[in-house]
Amino acid sequence: MKLGWSGKTYKGVPEVPFRKAARKRKQLASVRQDLPLAYFIGDSHVSVFSGIDAIDPGYPAISDSLFPNVRICRLGAPLAATMTREDATEGGRAKAFSLLSVIEPGARVFLSFGEIDCRVHIPRRAGFEGSGIPMAVESAMVNYLHFADEYRSQASARGIDIGLLSPPPTATFDSMDDPGHLFRMLRKSRNNHVARAAYRVLKNLIPRSKRMHLNNAHTPAYADAWALRNQALGCMRDRMREYCQQRDLPFIDMFGPFLGTDGKSARHWFMDEIHLGVIAIPEVAADFAACGIPNFSPDIAGSTA
Repeated sequence: MKLGWSGKTYKGVPEVPFRKAARKRKQLASVRQDLPLAYFIGDSHVSVFSGIDAIDPGYPAISDSLFPNVRICRLGAPLAATMTREDATEGGRAKAFSLLSVIEPGARVFLSFGEIDCRVHIPRRAGFEGSGIPMAVESAMVNYLHFADEYRSQASARGIDIGLLSPPPTATFDSMDDPGHLFRMLRKSRNNHVARAAYRVLKNLIPRSKRMHLNNAHTPAYADAWALRNQALGCMRDRMREYCQQRDLPFIDMFGPFLGTDGKSARHWFMDEIHLGVIAIPEVAADFAACGIPNFSPDIAGSTA
């Protein structure tokens, strides 16, 4: 079975192989019979649990980890808001449900989605205004948490428990100085008729693909200022925590511990501009242990062969 994805449809998902090694890994953690088995399923942010600073292979591969009894399933770049849709571009829903057929009963699954929503789509849907962020986040969460309910139900039928991870802080990149800043200022000028007229003229003259760059930032990977993106992530974190508390599910905050005192994402926790590095794991090891997953505790992780 090939590890890459083939075909244009996500229906009839192929059998999921188990991949024992990933690039740059010299050794794998020994299997520990006395530890729980934990799966991390989601977007590229699950890669941090592999134990190395690299993006894990994508679905349908399941990667082992340098941490004992930890396995990673990177589904691509699905949005939390589209996990209820069978026709979503990344096919995240079908991929996630297909994995349940190969996950061992008794395992714990942690789902990690939402950072891409908060980095790009939610600020845009909020009109790039802080006042619109809570409503835009709630709209995304209605869909995602409905998916979580469905996933929990099917997982429970197979003897598998689930938990949620809040998405980590978004990149510190601030788009205020990029070429699209003036364009976005004109778009936001609701009380200035001249600015609004100028915006409408530019909107009609500039191709849609170029407007995407100007609206979001120098690259569509980032939407406006870092503060707006982290505001969205904080709202999403709080909503996920509330959901887990109501259902007595494990929840790990992957957002708060990695902010600086100024509210910005603390750069030293990251392996690149977007993804947390392995250096971040000790910060949440105690939280995982409190949820019955001691696999990241220093005395256990450090003792693996």
